[in-house]
Amino acid sequence: MEMIIIATLGGLGGLLFWGLSDYFSGKSGQHSNVLLTNLVVQSIGLAILLPIVVWFGLPLKLNSALLLVVASATFFTIANIAFIKAMAIGPFGVAAPIGNSYALITLFAGIAFFELAFSTLQFFALIIIVLGVILLAIDRTTFDYKKLRGSTIFFALITMVSWGLAFVFVEPIVNQFAWHQLLFLLGIFIVLLSFVFYLVVYKTLPSWKILKYSSMPQAWKAGIFVVAGAISFFSASDYAGSVVIPAVIASASPLVTSFMAYIRDKERLVLYKRVGAIIIVLGLILLNI
Repeated sequence: MEMIIIATLGGLGGLLFWGLSDYFSGKSGQHSNVLLTNLVVQSIGLAILLPIVVWFGLPLKLNSALLLVVASATFFTIANIAFIKAMAIGPFGVAAPIGNSYALITLFAGIAFFELAFSTLQFFALIIIVLGVILLAIDRTTFDYKKLRGSTIFFALITMVSWGLAFVFVEPIVNQFAWHQLLFLLGIFIVLLSFVFYLVVYKTLPSWKILKYSSMPQAWKAGIFVVAGAISFFSASDYAGSVVIPAVIASASPLVTSFMAYIRDKERLVLYKRVGAIIIVLGLILLNI
């Protein structure tokens, strides 16, 4: 009973904190540079994890697993930047559910490359998620290539694919590290890649003046919340010995993002898009059962 309670609380933490992180990332992307927002969010997360890793230690023999960490970090970085861009364009209620449908890509890739078998329920969940994505994606700009390239849907789909592939590369090494070690290793390379992307695009170093909290409070909040969600989710999963309950609950995090946008920004979606968002969340929950 105690393990179920801990797992449930961990899942609720992931749901709440990740939903809030997505919202504040999007708000920061609206008010400031997208690449800079990503760099701040990832750096704050890495800084919070540092004392945890120092306390518990980090393995020095990384062998071939390091290559998979780098590959995963590359896709995570692309996904994070694309997601902030999608949220910055908005609406949040469209970007968050589509971007968080990455499980669809992960499962398909797992079937193709790791001979992963899936149940009838998971197949049904996949159909539901696809239907929800279609409802959210269908718009007057969907079939206009020029407009689609700069749309929320375009960047949300890049997010979905990139996050999905990132987790494919994580799968073979997830049992080789403790949760905080894996998060920290990924964080190191994500921050490095985020810094390189910023440097390549703007050909200059970001100054502390624009990185500090007073200049980018939304990005700092997003960084704190994303790590809080990860700590809540993975520590509870580790204690309970299973990710099922936390994953089912945390997969509903887009609802928190959409609710925040609804309350704070008065964001409203047409009925069929609201139905699409709810369908995606239901599909994600079923996929994790």
